[in-house]
Amino acid sequence: MNSKLTAPIISICIMLVLILIAQVNAVTPNVNLPFTAVTIEVFSGYGSFFDMVLRNVPAGYDVSNRAYRGWCVDRRNNISFSPNTHQVNLYSSLYPPPGLGDQEWNMVNYILNHKQGAAADIQQAIWYFINLNDGYTPTRTTAKAIVNDTLANGANFVPQVGQVLAIVCYTMDTNSQITIIELHLSEGPRLPGDVNYDGTVDIYDAIVLATAFQTRPGKPNWNPDADLNADLIIDIYDAITVAANYGKQA
Repeated sequence: MNSKLTAPIISICIMLVLILIAQVNAVTPNVNLPFTAVTIEVFSGYGSFFDMVLRNVPAGYDVSNRAYRGWCVDRRNNISFSPNTHQVNLYSSLYPPPGLGDQEWNMVNYILNHKQGAAADIQQAIWYFINLNDGYTPTRTTAKAIVNDTLANGANFVPQVGQVLAIVCYTMDTNSQITIIELHLSEGPRLPGDVNYDGTVDIYDAIVLATAFQTRPGKPNWNPDADLNADLIIDIYDAITVAANYGKQA
């Protein structure tokens, strides 16, 4: 082969290999979710559309019996709030349940990791991309801006460690709403007291906890990330966890 042709061909092959490696590295590892149904209890949200509590989750999975930020992805139905509960199966949005594989989950994950505005803005943008009945057009100015940003940048988005992944709470009850929760992706167990998931327990964790102090799901300023002992109230016991681990790094 002509040496003048060989060098460019080798260069192109190397570039293709590097691109493939980058794509492989960009794939989020599978999350470990229960194979059996779990229970959710839903509250009206403050910093998200819903506050959602998982119950009856067996030990050893990447989700646990605690509160999560939740969002609606199904405008066809309503969902009853606490004290009512619902049985759901959990699916990674990277591997959605049957019938939902054609939805734009990459766009939803982009939105959850690039939040703008209020919870209502984020929710309207999610409805734009998840279409289970008819099309939806956001009415809020910031929601429209989120949609435009997501259309420009979200097509190939895959959450990585340190970001959040949408987990689909899929109900077999056709009269109940399909929802999602936000799951923080990490390389290992969460550092005790690390409220904001940045790998360090510091003043920023204390500030977040102080803002949510004495709140419960569905109440203003509630933040599920600050409920460190998963007892559904942010109180002195959570503050003690931050204090006991202050200065530690993952």
